[in-house]
Amino acid sequence: MNSHVSGVKHMKKQLALSNDRDDKVRRGLMTEKEAKMSEPRVKRIPNPESTKKKVPIRLQEKIRETMDPVVGLRFVKEFIAVSDAEMEPHYECELCGAMGQSNGMFSHLMGHKHRQRFMEDISGDDRRMLNLTQAELLYKAKEYNENNHKLSDLIRTTRSDEKYPWPPGKAPWTVERGGTGIPPDGARDNFGKNRHGAQAEQERPRCAECASSLMDGLMKLPAPDMVRAPSSREEAEKMMEVGRKLITMAMEGSGVEKRDRQVIQASMAAVLAKIDENLANPRRS
Repeated sequence: MNSHVSGVKHMKKQLALSNDRDDKVRRGLMTEKEAKMSEPRVKRIPNPESTKKKVPIRLQEKIRETMDPVVGLRFVKEFIAVSDAEMEPHYECELCGAMGQSNGMFSHLMGHKHRQRFMEDISGDDRRMLNLTQAELLYKAKEYNENNHKLSDLIRTTRSDEKYPWPPGKAPWTVERGGTGIPPDGARDNFGKNRHGAQAEQERPRCAECASSLMDGLMKLPAPDMVRAPSSREEAEKMMEVGRKLITMAMEGSGVEKRDRQVIQASMAAVLAKIDENLANPRRS
């Protein structure tokens, strides 16, 4: 409206009306007070509320529409805001750590990283499933595709304002939305500050006991700077096996999640296989 008032068309018409009023005042057809009162003004009115409501798109709709294979949906969690139906659902992939709205999560599910992690998860220590090509992953995804499964049984949906990751100023308890500005106890804003966080207080002693038990065993091991290079292939193989067991024990004692342990163990198996190959075929200097 400001640009309209400053425009040539509006100013030209305003000048013509002003000249017309001045002429009527000179001829006594109206008083100066009447002329001033008849001067046109711009009246500000609030913008009308939009009748068109935003309809969020859920990941399930995209999966039903695609012809490409989708796998690993049991690792996907969906969070839907209860108080605002126009907020886009939020998704998190527990297998890979990816998160975002439906478009981003759909792209992640179609990607190399998610399919590779999925194959490593279902194959355990099978080294053949490591570092597959895009074509190989697509072939495997078609074999294990979950497109025609009941998606509500695979994708875990949580409808909660507290669990939903609100953008700044959008949560129902924020001052901008008429709230107190204090998030509820179970809200993500309080993550790690109360019993609703990722790890409850009562669960910690068990991990502490595991760590304590592990440390008791480690106290018997030699200091790292006391370890010497192996003098034979047999000794090298024993050292690799001990190292593998130590890493496995350390992961179990420190609370590393199962899927992460499997990925690390698979990577470690590939490294040890390469070392074993080098031991079997030593290069001549």
